[in-house]
Amino acid sequence: MMGRLGILLLCQTVRAGRLNETMPYCSDVVPCMQVAANNFTFQCRLAGPQQGTPVILLHGFPKWSYWWLPLLARWETGADGLRGIACDLRGYSPAASPDDPELYAYSHMVADVLAIADAFQLKAFHLVGHDHGANLGWNVAGLAPAGRLLSYTSLTMPHPDAFKRLMGPGPDADELQQLTSTFNNQFALIDSASRNGEVLSWFMDYGGFETRRAEDFQRALWWYYAAFSDKNPSMGARPPVDSFAQVWKTDAMPLILAIQKMIPLRVAPAQPGRGHLGNISIPVMFMCGAQDNLILCTRASHKRTAEYVSGAYTYRNVSCAHDFFYAGRTGCSTEADAGAVMEAITTFILSHTRREGGPQPLLSHDAQPPRVLQDYSLPLFLVGIFVVLFAASRLPLHHPPYLL
Repeated sequence: MMGRLGILLLCQTVRAGRLNETMPYCSDVVPCMQVAANNFTFQCRLAGPQQGTPVILLHGFPKWSYWWLPLLARWETGADGLRGIACDLRGYSPAASPDDPELYAYSHMVADVLAIADAFQLKAFHLVGHDHGANLGWNVAGLAPAGRLLSYTSLTMPHPDAFKRLMGPGPDADELQQLTSTFNNQFALIDSASRNGEVLSWFMDYGGFETRRAEDFQRALWWYYAAFSDKNPSMGARPPVDSFAQVWKTDAMPLILAIQKMIPLRVAPAQPGRGHLGNISIPVMFMCGAQDNLILCTRASHKRTAEYVSGAYTYRNVSCAHDFFYAGRTGCSTEADAGAVMEAITTFILSHTRREGGPQPLLSHDAQPPRVLQDYSLPLFLVGIFVVLFAASRLPLHHPPYLL
């Protein structure tokens, strides 16, 4: 009996451990945990003092919470007094990936973000978003109850209403940004990950999903599908499907041309969006990568973001491409530039941590640790080993089948 129990315990530790195998780069410096929120379970990583000023970080496409590791590692020292919370969002956390593509609209994911904040019992928090996570962040800033957000920092993405104006048809259209974003039409297909022999999935390394399954990557792509779905009350403006000849005008031509070859679509005009997010009354920083060849946020069309923010507004241009925390072709010009980005984000957040009337309590007075699914795999593994060894020592040597 003891031998079988030990084997059962060992099997149980393998099953328990699998949940964290999908979350790489966990460490004592930036630990990981499973957080129950909005009827899902999100994979999250934390850094900084437990009672520090909370900052929720929203990753983009196809990125994961580990994209924030350089910033989290800085905050872990405690010198800035900030507590970073970065989760693998809907479609990335395995237990937060519904099968209905309509459930990937920003309105649903806003509820995820607020539920994660509730799980940590945050009365108020700062928010930072990048790429698709920045679009989500704008929606959280516009839809969250008054007083819930202390500030919002958008990396790369302008206000959604400004983006609709420049992406859709009409006098405010930005032709160069429309050309650069034409691949959104391929990404927004309901089955883009599996079309034509999964060629898009192969090209994008299955979005970083360790399963390397198109159906998993598809859930990340459904962010695009839902953003342009006619069932979405805040549907985004769809860029035109451009011809090969037009695509040559943009710096992102190799990427766009490759995607058009993988999933050819008929040329089609831009389509208007609908709905308006409206004014953002909290402090906002819009940080733009001057060398970004995907989101051309140095252009006047993107700078219209200022028209939609009545709170304190900062526009900052940095010497980076699309990835802000790394030096290289898709990142910042130098490590010093990446460090300057982290310094600017930290300084902006700290400058808006205290509001009128003095310091504000950011955690509930009776705040407890969030309801998480603890990872007991290592203790159970050790217990299982002990039980098996103990059982083996009590068994006669001539009876090895008992352990099989």
